[in-house]
Amino acid sequence: MDHSVTLLRLCRGRLYVLVFFPLLLVAGSGPLAAQARPAHAAEGRESCPDEQRLDKGERGLDIKGLMRQHRIPGISIAVIHDFRLVCVKGYGVTAKDGSTPVTPTTLFLAGSISKPVAAVGALYLVQQGKLNLEDDVNSQLKSWKVPDSEHTRRSKVTLGLLLSHTGGFTGGDFFPGYGVDKPLPSLRQILDGVPPATNAPIRVGFEPGTQWRYSGDGYLVIQQLVTDVSGQRFPEFMRAAVFQKLGMNALSAQGKANHVLTQTIAREMITPHWKDGVVNILGTKQDPDQMGLGFFVGTRKGRFGHIGGNVGYQATMVMFSDTGDGVVVMTNSDVGLAAGNVLLDRIAEVYGWDYVAPPPP
Repeated sequence: MDHSVTLLRLCRGRLYVLVFFPLLLVAGSGPLAAQARPAHAAEGRESCPDEQRLDKGERGLDIKGLMRQHRIPGISIAVIHDFRLVCVKGYGVTAKDGSTPVTPTTLFLAGSISKPVAAVGALYLVQQGKLNLEDDVNSQLKSWKVPDSEHTRRSKVTLGLLLSHTGGFTGGDFFPGYGVDKPLPSLRQILDGVPPATNAPIRVGFEPGTQWRYSGDGYLVIQQLVTDVSGQRFPEFMRAAVFQKLGMNALSAQGKANHVLTQTIAREMITPHWKDGVVNILGTKQDPDQMGLGFFVGTRKGRFGHIGGNVGYQATMVMFSDTGDGVVVMTNSDVGLAAGNVLLDRIAEVYGWDYVAPPPP
């Protein structure tokens, strides 16, 4: 589940950077923002204040054997408990047949976990009054417009619909990416499906607001909307509006309380906005997935999260906003979650989350 060259670059970061996003979002969505305290770690070293409990979880779980069985070179995890980052550690190596060990600062591709990150940036502009969740996006798109069609006659594409995958776009479940020796297309070229882009044109395929269809294409439109309204290149905007405000950078395990979104808007992100037809990515039989604004969400314990996948990488993020618990798992394999979810389930068991991850899609 990958959708944009720019978003991929933006989220090609270390585990620390990714984990503080859900940690600080949860803290900012309630009265416990001051409790969002990270574990301290020197760059590249594991930090596991809760090591005894994690060791209990790993006991009897042959994680190295699972990784060998599925040919997964490396896994990196971060565990959050009671609004605190209590363990970050790595398993295995950074590349197939390599010898460099995975550490908390090892680079992974986050894939579609970048979608809720992008959603925070868009909602920041909503908070500033520069965007509105209910307005036709074409009223503020400048350098590209959503083409009119029979599907947009009665209902228009809005930011709120795009964020919840109900905006009418049908493509972009997975982009294969581009070879290192190939030219990279611009966002406009991707939107119009012209070379060197390899995708079909980004177009509305059903009436907006009438059904749920997971769509990376819709998030490309969000990227263009944010770029046009902010007047900045997307990476620069996200860096200034989101990451810097949270004290997040690729070399630090430090973060600050959420000063990007208000508690009201942060809560709106992880509130269910659409139920029918949502694919069960992280949900359980008792608590199936619904769609928030950028996140897959549940109703038990305020669950929210996302998964991501690019060629050679898989990742997952599950959080419980009511208790301040959660985990981020990043892997450098197309089937990394085959072992990663086993580890996630054991962590959930040890911490008493009453949660079992569904099989990866």
